[in-house]
Amino acid sequence: MAGVTPINNLPAEVLGMVFFEFVELMELEQTRQGQTPERLTAVCRWWKELVESNPELWSRIDVRFGFGNGPIKVEPIRAKIQKAKRSPLAIYFHSRLFTGDGHLTVTRDVLALYDLIKNHRWRVLSIFELRYMSPFEIIFRHIIDNPYMCRLTSFRIGMTAFGPEAEVVGALVNGALRQNLNIRYLSIPVGLLEPSHPLLQVVSCLQVHWVSFPKGILSLLSKASSLRSLRVGSLS
Repeated sequence: MAGVTPINNLPAEVLGMVFFEFVELMELEQTRQGQTPERLTAVCRWWKELVESNPELWSRIDVRFGFGNGPIKVEPIRAKIQKAKRSPLAIYFHSRLFTGDGHLTVTRDVLALYDLIKNHRWRVLSIFELRYMSPFEIIFRHIIDNPYMCRLTSFRIGMTAFGPEAEVVGALVNGALRQNLNIRYLSIPVGLLEPSHPLLQVVSCLQVHWVSFPKGILSLLSKASSLRSLRVGSLS
């Protein structure tokens, strides 16, 4: 590529300074497709070496299932986890309700994926969109019960569920997070987290959302005494 040659002619020190300035500005929790480590390695030889030598850049795991994209490709995820080495993982599940044969395929894929991540430390867990009666149900309890839930610094959950289904999920989430006072970024539906939950007293960035009417939002916010950032919105 003609545009890459001048980059390779720059001193390694300059390339390194630009790289680390870019990485410092790039929040891993907000990384978009164009900022994946695979794409960063294509900039130039020096950037490739820097990316390969920074395990944390490989620690974000994005998984999409139930979108009609076919089976989850487990091997690339396994390779990425290996490159992350001992860096805590940022795990993002993006799901949609799947039925029929697709349900069985996705369930097998998700179980295989969980086997990869269950013994690694987690720092971020994001689940969108959760329906408890979906393929994700089979491992949701495993994830909630995993001891690494207690070490999360960021937790996001979005769901379109009502009635008993939401109550089941709420009970599981409240129980799992009760032992974790390390979370600083929390994104959660109104009504899912108990207003008296101790986590609300320590979280610094809170995003609350709802499916229809925001019942209980004022009660929830009144307990969030350490907030520095607040976002309120609707999933509909």
